[in-house]
Amino acid sequence: MDMDARSFILRFLIPALLLAGGCGTRSIVVPVTRPAVIDLQSFERIVLPSVRIPSTADSLTIQFGQTFDDLLIRVLGTQEGTAFLKLPPESSFPLETDRGRVSLTAAAEMARLGQARCVLSCEVLNASYTEQRLEAEIKSSRTPGSLRRVRQGRASATCRLLVIDVQREVVAFADTLRVTSEHETHAINEEPAPLRRSDFIEDMAHRLAENIAEAARPIEDIEVVTFLVDDAYPEIDTAIVLAESGRWDAAASLLFGLTMQAKVVENADIVWYDLGLVLQYQKDFKGALDAFEQAIAINDRSRYRRAVELLLHAEGQYLEALQRR
Repeated sequence: MDMDARSFILRFLIPALLLAGGCGTRSIVVPVTRPAVIDLQSFERIVLPSVRIPSTADSLTIQFGQTFDDLLIRVLGTQEGTAFLKLPPESSFPLETDRGRVSLTAAAEMARLGQARCVLSCEVLNASYTEQRLEAEIKSSRTPGSLRRVRQGRASATCRLLVIDVQREVVAFADTLRVTSEHETHAINEEPAPLRRSDFIEDMAHRLAENIAEAARPIEDIEVVTFLVDDAYPEIDTAIVLAESGRWDAAASLLFGLTMQAKVVENADIVWYDLGLVLQYQKDFKGALDAFEQAIAINDRSRYRRAVELLLHAEGQYLEALQRR
């Protein structure tokens, strides 16, 4: 046998025969719910102090802050499972000290007033507006030298958002948010009328409130789960069908029973690995870890060790969400 023939057998024929023997993978797509960027659903009641506006703010910033203050409570009020309580200005205390630190004492006092354990505070840092008038000559044989005029406006605002878990005494979320709004008139021959700043202010306030509400919604997503399959274990295919239909308990029971039969059978690690995947999606992280470790003990594969890493990460996220409740 020459070297080319041997190379072909080693690189292509033997792997093909192994695949023909029934070993392989099968993937399913499952729906998952990921935590919101801003976790508000962990709290039954949330206090909203009046939006803070710098004492040195100009009229535009003040108007934007007041408009946003009115809108935020209405938009967030659509969140299911959470009640929002608006505090009047006289009961709304600054949360950030002169040194830039968050005053948990002030947050606790506002939470007490609202009988809540979370405070969502927003401060308008600045707002700006610019407007310009543009004109261009239209080159046309019908109206040579005519001018078309347009007026363009652009506004922006920057806010500081804080979410404080008073019970845990931690800042659960802190970020600086920026929103912009741009409008222009139609191109006309006459002088365009000035744009109304109030339209920009209302547009920005709506956008900012909606952005916060959207960030507070859990993220509905999908994940691809890849199981290992083997013709020696047709029950695995049945378990995968059960998992795909959302019957994770039945899939786990079937695979667990199969592990009892597969103790001395070749490729038993596949069954333990698949069982670990099913248990993970049932939030049985300890059981999943035990199953993955059984698979590693039989056959130490990088796939199994990677599964353990992903499992521990998922468990950490799950426990963190539970602690916030």
